[in-house]
Amino acid sequence: MQVLDAWQRVALQDGVPVYGLSRAGGKRLAVLSASLKDTTRWLDIRSYADLCKRTVTLQAEQPSAPFLAGEALLEDGRTRVANVALRPLLTKIALRSVAADFSGRPYAGVPFRCRTLYLSYAGAECHPLGSDAGKPLSWISAGWADSAAVKRLPHPEILLQEGCGDIGPGRMALGRAFYCYTGPQTRLVLGGTMGADEVYYPIPLAQLEPGSEYLIDVTLRRKGSPDPDIPTETGTVQLDFVTLPWARGDSYTVRF
Repeated sequence: MQVLDAWQRVALQDGVPVYGLSRAGGKRLAVLSASLKDTTRWLDIRSYADLCKRTVTLQAEQPSAPFLAGEALLEDGRTRVANVALRPLLTKIALRSVAADFSGRPYAGVPFRCRTLYLSYAGAECHPLGSDAGKPLSWISAGWADSAAVKRLPHPEILLQEGCGDIGPGRMALGRAFYCYTGPQTRLVLGGTMGADEVYYPIPLAQLEPGSEYLIDVTLRRKGSPDPDIPTETGTVQLDFVTLPWARGDSYTVRF
């Protein structure tokens, strides 16, 4: 059952180690970040299973200071030093640049006018620990952008932003950043028009890892889809990915 043995709330200070006490035997050490306003929701935890059932949500996330979680297994011993890597549950998707090369197509020379950029099937809540940590439990913008749901977030720009205007052969630097708990259906959608036609480019973002940053350069090769829930043809979008770890913070030593 892995009943809770001990817990403590600690305000970390640079260079100051954190100490804890527990009964004998091997232990699982779980570490979660929380604001002082949020600590009461953890007070009724009685077991590791209880902890794994709790949820974190986009409603409470701050992109500049995301919720962090980590755990480690400790062998039995009188004194043990724990190294726990705390990682965000959020994934950062950075759209670094875009271009459109429609050479050889009937619509060559027609720019794609991007009016909106958003994440579809963006994970809105997840468990912090356990085998399902970081996997979305619910979604926002299932296909089409749900502006009403997005606007209820304290930082709506993490899911929905204005477009970038006409995209042509010249590469346009954007530096746009989006955040969510990513799942197998999560997509980055570019929505807009080509001439009189409404066009969407739903770009799949499957197999992204929580706590990582993905820099994406996009090149549009063909006309997009009339519906953000309809995939584009193979070869319509060319992606160049760079994967980076989330920025590292200060490290602390925890002794047991």
